Amino acid sequence: MSLVSCRLRSCDLMAGRTPADAFKAFREPIQRAVACFAHTRVSGNVLAPGRRGVLTLNSGEPLTIKSRATTIEITCSISYEIRKTNLSGLGPWKVSTLGYIHTVLLNGDLAVEFHWHPEDGSNVWYPHVHPRLAGPGRDRGGMHIPSGRVLVEDVLIFAQERGAIPLKDDWEGIVGDIKSRVAVSASWGAPTSMIHKPDPGDEASS
Repeated sequence: MSLVSCRLRSCDLMAGRTPADAFKAFREPIQRAVACFAHTRVSGNVLAPGRRGVLTLNSGEPLTIKSRATTIEITCSISYEIRKTNLSGLGPWKVSTLGYIHTVLLNGDLAVEFHWHPEDGSNVWYPHVHPRLAGPGRDRGGMHIPSGRVLVEDVLIFAQERGAIPLKDDWEGIVGDIKSRVAVSASWGAPTSMIHKPDPGDEASS
């Protein structure tokens, strides 16, 4: 299937025939990715179209992920709205992401924040990262490093890099597949990316 046909048909992760179907298509891939690392529920508080909702993990509370040594906690919050789409072959309902705030804590200390809040009046309207690992006397929050769009799946990848232990052996395949599908269906800022080094003979490495 070509990227164009995929974009206009079943590969759109956030479209559905009803508002509820569209939200289900939005939530379930995130739930699958999170289930690779923890037993918790991904939920949203709005299913009606035209209203801003918030999708969270673990009811909005910090989620502790099993790790080798470091205590790792994450929070993920995504603002969204269910809207009608006029694109041929989609929906007709689709979930649009309006912003997000994701955090990672290591041993109880805030390590990094991933932000995108274009509608809050801030002059920092672009997706950005707040590095919080600097020691005493250093900048712990004033920097806004442009990042591009950061998915919940990216937060999980970062947690794994810091020592989180996946619950599923095939977590890379699951998370990588979701990221690739989002890259095709998303309207902005989610370029496809690998989460492992390809084999030298892999066509994708060319």
